[in-house]
Parts: sequence; structure tokens; C-alpha cells
Amino acid sequence: MDKKLWSAFGGAFIVIFLLSALFHLVVAADWMNTSFANVARPGGVLMIGIVAYYLVLSFMMAWLYPKGYEGKGPIAEGLRFGLAIGVLVYISEALHQFAVMDVTLGPALAHGAWHLVETTAGGLAIGAVYGLRPRRS
Repeated sequence: MDKKLWSAFGGAFIVIFLLSALFHLVVAADWMNTSFANVARPGGVLMIGIVAYYLVLSFMMAWLYPKGYEGKGPIAEGLRFGLAIGVLVYISEALHQFAVMDVTLGPALAHGAWHLVETTAGGLAIGAVYGLRPRRS
């Protein structure tokens, strides 16, 4: 595996993980505790699970990015890719949470929307690392 893959993986992980911490621990901590109290893990989250989750997400994003590259430049490609991953992973999961957990649709979608911001920023970081790449034929 090439250096760009590992650099993109590291960059995406740092960006996504820091944005997640900012949202969940600072900006929306009280709202999260209230909105998801009925479904939260007793004793709080398992941080090792959160780190592992973001490591897998970031690696898969970095690995998938060049496979769908269309030659539109790193910013456009990073935005498109990050948004697509965010919708695939988080918006669909928000709808799933609403369907199977005791949460209302508003908080589930708002939480999913924040994660969409995270994956979009991660996609931009990945695009910046990969830069311009030749179009796949």
C-alpha cells in the first residue's frame, strides 16, 4: 500500500475524530445526554470502541476514495466523496435508529447531520492528500 493511502487515512482520522470530540464532548454534550438518554450505554461510551470505529471508517474512506475519482480536483472530489459516505453511513443509520430505538426523528437526523459534516471534512482531508490523480479508465 502506498504512502498516500496511509497519509490520507491518518489525516481523515485526525479530522473526523477531533470534530466528533468537539461535537459530542463540547458543543452538544448536554443535548446528547438528554436526547439519547433512553438508549445510551449505562456507564457511558466505551472509548476504545469509538476509536476503533473511527479508525475503520477513516481507513475505508482513504482506501475507497481513489476508486471513484472522476478527475474534478481534490476539493470537489473530497466534498462529493465525503458527502456520499456521510449519507451512506450516517443518514441511513439515523433513519435506522429512529426505526428501532426509542429516539425521535429530529435528534436522530440532527446527530446524523453532524456526522455528515465529519465525513465531508474527512473527504476534504483525503482529497488534499491524494491531490490530482489521473482518471481511471
